[in-house]
Amino acid sequence: MEESLAVVGLGGFEHRLPKQLSGGQQQRVALARALALEPELLLMDEPLSNLDRALRVTMRRELKELQSKMKMTTLYVTHDQEEALSMSNRVVIMNGGRIEQIATPPVLYETPASSFVADFVGITNFLKGQVVESTADGNRVRLSSGLIITAKPAQSVAVGAQVMALVRPERITVMTTAPQHPDNILRGRVVFSEYYGAVVRYAVHIDEGKVLRAEVHNFDRVIENGCIVWVYINPECLRIIPHERSL
Repeated sequence: MEESLAVVGLGGFEHRLPKQLSGGQQQRVALARALALEPELLLMDEPLSNLDRALRVTMRRELKELQSKMKMTTLYVTHDQEEALSMSNRVVIMNGGRIEQIATPPVLYETPASSFVADFVGITNFLKGQVVESTADGNRVRLSSGLIITAKPAQSVAVGAQVMALVRPERITVMTTAPQHPDNILRGRVVFSEYYGAVVRYAVHIDEGKVLRAEVHNFDRVIENGCIVWVYINPECLRIIPHERSL
């Protein structure tokens, strides 16, 4: 046990009482007890859920470094998407006892297999439409307003299929002047904004009747609520999912 305590940075703590340990130290003790058994597979079930945010960030970094050092296969159960993406080599997303997708964190985030995965992992904007053209260069989707947007790279979707076009907030560009090229441009009005220092998060009510969420780096002034804006969606960042698998 002394060796396990040393591994988690608590050498010399073996005679301390629980009340003499901080929250982070208590979590390390629990981990040391598990490591003392030298398991082939280490199971962690939401080990950081009772810690404050700052300590969670510190502990998950320490856990990842420890796991890498010991080269021990670890199954980590969590409802925290940040933990899942930052700590894992592969992530399994489950919904009602059924596996929705197994993938590396980048694949899971950038190319979700279903609307559930897209909505569960991070924030996603959903645009309902119908495929009107499908070529090697991409899919063209007609939205409810009649506007046609393009999604690249091409996915195997039949012409006429009802689909959901998915785009992450940070992949959206918000402009205060109308662009010269109208491709993948949606006109709207800022209805809400949140200032986070490095980034500003906007809610933009577009002519489709939906509200798009955008996250923009704070290089310039904050756009005021009520301002008319034009939203550009990069075709490379649009993901098409069949409507029957969407929310």
